[in-house]
Order: sequence, then C-alpha cells, then structure tokens
Amino acid sequence: MLSILKKDEGYTAVFLVFMVLVLLSVLLTGLTGLSVTSYSLAKTKTLQTDALYTAESGINYALINAANPSWRPDGSVQTDVEPNKSYFKVKVSDTADGKVMITSYGFVKDVNNEWVERTVRVYAEKAIADAFRFALFSNSNTAMSGNSTIHNGDMHVNGSVTLSGNPQIDGKLEATGSIFKSGNPKVEDGIYPGSQPVSMPSIDSNSYLAKAQALGTINGNVVVSGNNSVTLKGYINGNLSISGNAPITIDTIVYVGGSVSISGNIKVSGNGVIIANNNIAVSGNIEYLAGDEGKLAFISLASGGGAISISGNPSIDGLIYAPNGTVNISGNPDVLGGLVADGVNLSGNPTITRDPEINSLVDVLPGNLLKVVFWQGM
Repeated sequence: MLSILKKDEGYTAVFLVFMVLVLLSVLLTGLTGLSVTSYSLAKTKTLQTDALYTAESGINYALINAANPSWRPDGSVQTDVEPNKSYFKVKVSDTADGKVMITSYGFVKDVNNEWVERTVRVYAEKAIADAFRFALFSNSNTAMSGNSTIHNGDMHVNGSVTLSGNPQIDGKLEATGSIFKSGNPKVEDGIYPGSQPVSMPSIDSNSYLAKAQALGTINGNVVVSGNNSVTLKGYINGNLSISGNAPITIDTIVYVGGSVSISGNIKVSGNGVIIANNNIAVSGNIEYLAGDEGKLAFISLASGGGAISISGNPSIDGLIYAPNGTVNISGNPDVLGGLVADGVNLSGNPTITRDPEINSLVDVLPGNLLKVVFWQGM
C-alpha cells in the first residue's frame, strides 16, 4: 500500500513539473510575442517620425522657393532626400485670402520595401526680408555726423559705426563691429556692438528687367520736364531725367538701363519701383499727391560710392535701396520709409523715419520671405 502511494506521489510530482514547464513555455511565448510586437510598434513609430521629418524637409524647401509666385508645383515631382530610401513631394497653391498653402508628402521605405507616408500642411504669408525691417540697414562700416536723425525704428550695421556731432537714434543701434562716439550722439534704446549679422537681401535684376519689358520698352533717354502729368512704366533703354513741376505716376516698375536724375518740385503717386543699373541722384522737392498712400522703392544696382545720392530738401516717401553701393545723404532730406544699402554716409540734417507702410512693397521688394502662420501634421 505504501509503495502504491509513493508511486502516485511520483506521478503527481512529474505532472506538476510538466505543468510548470507548460506554463513557462506559454509565458515565454507570450513575452516573446509581446517583445516582437513592441519592437514592431517602436519601429513603425520611428518610420512615422522619419517620414514626418522628410515631409518637413519638403516644407522648408518650398518656403525658400514659393516666395516666387511663378513657383507652384502640383505635388507630382519627387525630390530625393536619400535615394531609394526617402523622398518628398510638394504641392503649392495660393488661397483666396492671399496666403500660400504648402502641402508636403514625406515618404520613407521600410524593411519590406514598402513606403511609410506622412503629410504636413502649412499656410504662409508674404513677409519682407529682415534688412527692410530697420529704419537704416548698412552692410558695411557707416558714419553718421551733423544732426542726422533716425526715427521710429532701429539701425543695424554689418560692420563698425562712427557717430560724431549730434546724431540721434530713437531706437537701438546694432553693429557687428565697434561703435565709436564723439560729440553728443543720442541713442534712445541702447547700443549693441558685437551683434549678430543680418543678411543683405539678394536681388534678381533679370526678374525686374523681364517684368519691366513686359510693360513696354523705350529706346533712348527719357526727359520729363514742365508741368504736364506723366505715367512712367516699363523699361527705359537709356537715362531718365525728371525735373520741373510735373505730376509723375509710377506704374508698378520703371527699369532704367542707365542713370536717374530727379530734381525740381516733383509730385509723385503710385506704388512700385524705380530701378537703375547706374547711379540715382535725387534733389529738390519730392512730395506725394494728397490722399495717395502708395510707396516707392528707389533701387540702384551701381557699385561703389554714390550709388544713390540725396541732397537738398527732398521728401521721399518710400525705400532707398542700394545692395551693391553706398548711399550718400546730405542737406535736409526727409525719408519716410527706410534705407538699406551696402554702405551709408549721413551728414547735414537728414531724417530717416521707419514707416511700417513700407510693407506694402512686399510684392516688389527683393528677398521676399514666406512666414508660416499655421502648421498641421497629418
């Protein structure tokens, strides 16, 4: 009887061991499956993240190019990030409220040679380049003397600044180099030597030329004088001289192949650009017609000193821009808009006032940017 009980107990022990092994096997199988599942989920999440980053690369690519209104891809062109591993497609369109909608599709290949996709959509609006946000921007060493005044904005110089006499800056003064002072200069919001540089907007003169030629071409010099009203537009294959008391309307763009001279008591209306391959000289009195809220951009592509010279008592409602040369301002001119140049010399009693309305030139100024106002991952 005792041997039978011992034998049964042996069978029971074997059975229990067997059941424990079965349970351990099931448990290990489950844990293994869970590990594989977790790994698979983690891998999928990583691929989804990589696809999202790839889509964002497409957004950044589009933001650089879509400021040009003629660049509107339809989403059919593939741009490789890593050949045969990841790529994006971009679609760009204009919205009814003046924004730009950019949709980027990012693709990343998995281990099964299947593509994982993520989509990012942003809405952006046009914005002027950073250099145009200052009352005065200079890309090299700059001097202010006499009673030069900067109103309603800041001044930035990619170089050193020399202040002498009684110059006044209502905002702050930034310089990547040193700031030298003598006399009684006043800077309301402080001076900041050693500041970070700001890029000078690049200018595509061929684009301006093509737009002007589309509006018509005049071969030879153009002289405007007297009191008769004149509308100017298109390409002038020569010099432009304006004097007298003539009311002048600028229609979008006037591209002058030579130089520009403006003097007398000119009344100006319109909203656009006067651009010249050579120097621009402005003197006398310029004023905007009553009720006109347009802005002008005076752009000289000339290099070296005197790209744009302003003297006398003109009142200029717009932007002065010389990306390759120096702007010299003397006398008592009043500029309501802004000044951006490779170099600047101010003397006498000039006043430069930053006017936010200069932003109305966003469609005609170089270096336009797109600023994202809404982002959506999909």
